[in-house]
Amino acid sequence: MATNHKFKVVSKTVTFPTNNLKLFTVTGDVLVYIFPVIKTPFDIHGAAFVIGEADKPFWTMGSSNEDPQKRDYRAVSGDLYLNSFGKEVGSGVAAFYCVYAKLSQDGEVEEAE
Repeated sequence: MATNHKFKVVSKTVTFPTNNLKLFTVTGDVLVYIFPVIKTPFDIHGAAFVIGEADKPFWTMGSSNEDPQKRDYRAVSGDLYLNSFGKEVGSGVAAFYCVYAKLSQDGEVEEAE
């Protein structure tokens, strides 16, 4: 039986450089898709961003072999973090948007403080 999900969107604006930053607080079980929007240009050449639960990273952005069209929704049940690897990231601002749907009755995503 198929279930139709109502999707919601929450965002967090990030000022770089930063690392090991909690982007979103997750309660319950949710289905998520995360994408960045660069607000001010900054140097990310040679750097990769990794987003995921503390012990389960699932998206890498900025690496040369990553295909953004192959990203998909992921089921998560823990807070979502942003880490960067490789070259140091320059100063700049990006907004990370999380499109999500509840999988459990208590499922929710909020911008982390």
